[in-house]
Amino acid sequence: MVNVTVLLFFTLNVSTTLTPVLHRSFPYGKAPSTFGLKKAEEIEPVGPYSFAIGGPNNDIYIPDPVNGNIKIISSTTGDVIQTVNFSGYFDDIRVDKTGKIYILDRTGARIIEIDKSGKSLKIDKLDYEIVKNPCKLVVNQQGLFIKNLTTMYNPKTKSTGSPTYEAGIHNEHLDLFYHKPDGTIKQIAQLKINGIVSAEVLGVDKGGNLYVQIEVKKPSQGVYLKVLKFKENGTLVGNYTIPKNDYFVWTARLLDIDENGEIYQVLPGEDHIEINIWKTE
Repeated sequence: MVNVTVLLFFTLNVSTTLTPVLHRSFPYGKAPSTFGLKKAEEIEPVGPYSFAIGGPNNDIYIPDPVNGNIKIISSTTGDVIQTVNFSGYFDDIRVDKTGKIYILDRTGARIIEIDKSGKSLKIDKLDYEIVKNPCKLVVNQQGLFIKNLTTMYNPKTKSTGSPTYEAGIHNEHLDLFYHKPDGTIKQIAQLKINGIVSAEVLGVDKGGNLYVQIEVKKPSQGVYLKVLKFKENGTLVGNYTIPKNDYFVWTARLLDIDENGEIYQVLPGEDHIEINIWKTE
């Protein structure tokens, strides 16, 4: 076990630089290149509820339930390159490298598969016990999974296993665990982080680096959104502060990473929606 104790706001000798790759804003509305937003005093705002990176070019797929579609944004230009007709407010979205789209519907206990034309390909019914607690979809080289804090469920094989990496917090410490194929668990890092309130594993890049999203509350300054980058052995090599964390609409996915370690953000704000991509150094 590798134990590392670091006060992140004063971390030295790790990368902290985010290099902008893409920044794009879209207004709310009903036009083709806008996103819908529904707000009223008696309800929480309704808008884009998640996003996914997918297809051969790592384009960004954003559900727009108010306007009844999924917008595909080029990760190179930031333009809307396609609109997929698909109605409904659901829980998560993932996209594989072929562009096949997976929608998680926890209320209906199902996964909906559609293609880029909006044609329904398949509906996988699930045992409600699998999705009754907060969970998300994961698409990787092994296939499609439903992930909660401690388990990964494969709807194809109907089997349950453990995630490769797990992040947890207690007493202002971040704990990182590696789940070995034989079922044993190894703690690879423990960090002291003043004010930490949440932690979530984002994924692993093609170099084997692990990325963890955390939220840190600082007195009188609000909640900061950060991404920590670790080597496979638990060594902290990056500590990146995301410039904005003012999400107006609840979204299942604050950030994501691609296989190159670039960080993606889709931020539904009060007046517009922002899309950001950064390269870590």
